Amino acid sequence: MHNIKLLKEKKTKVLTLQAWILIILLFFNFIIILKYNIYPFLSTNKPVKAEILVVEGWLPDYAFKDAVSEYNSNDYKFIVTSGGPLIKGYYLSNYKTYARLGKQTLIQLGVDEKKIIELPVKYVEKDRTYASAIVLKQWLEKNNQNIKSINVFTLGSHARRTLLLYNAAFEDKLVIGVYADNNKDFKNDKWWTTSQGVRTVIGNFIAYIYAKFFFYP
Repeated sequence: MHNIKLLKEKKTKVLTLQAWILIILLFFNFIIILKYNIYPFLSTNKPVKAEILVVEGWLPDYAFKDAVSEYNSNDYKFIVTSGGPLIKGYYLSNYKTYARLGKQTLIQLGVDEKKIIELPVKYVEKDRTYASAIVLKQWLEKNNQNIKSINVFTLGSHARRTLLLYNAAFEDKLVIGVYADNNKDFKNDKWWTTSQGVRTVIGNFIAYIYAKFFFYP
């Protein structure tokens, strides 16, 4: 019994004070870089010469006005509204999907109803933007639309992920551009000063990382 040892000494290396200071400095530098560059990175604005303008139905009213200006300023064949079931006001509204709500909003803003294509999406738990892109792809194929390029009109920091997922859905067979409308719910260059800005930007950043590295169609 005297020869049984339950513990033994083991030499280990630990970080020095200088190492901890260096790690802290690098961390704060990373936070500063993220603070000033994450919103411009996410809200990429890359419209192309396109035949169709796709408007995400969940956008706020001021973004719809900007989308109409974009539509009227360029030679688009159609304007498409996309989106699934409303997440609020469903039982009170005559328009049960964001696609339908978006269409009616465009009509009220003066867009010719004959030029509006409403493409509702069934409820999905995740990857709603990708699901909207797939519905558009299927509609184009079903209606033999020889479309070579589209622009997707979205809001601020949602843009880069939107572009990524639309390219994934169309498998780079179309030229896809994205228009990132200015988010008026907070100051874009000081997004970290409001809870709305933090939730929106950080949420979209996490969603982009997921879409970029963990999403598989």
